[in-house]
Amino acid sequence: MKHIKSEDGTINALINPFLDLLGYDITDPKEVEYQYDVNIELGVPKLNKKR
Repeated sequence: MKHIKSEDGTINALINPFLDLLGYDITDPKEVEYQYDVNIELGVPKLNKKR
């Protein structure tokens, strides 16, 4: 996809059409939030900074 050169382009060309097919209202911020913070814990102990 040479014509997509930014994150916004990716959202408009790929993500929005997919969400629309799934029945989401992409204009409603209560239904679709493109980016948000996620805290993921993988159960791996923190490594010492020296490693």
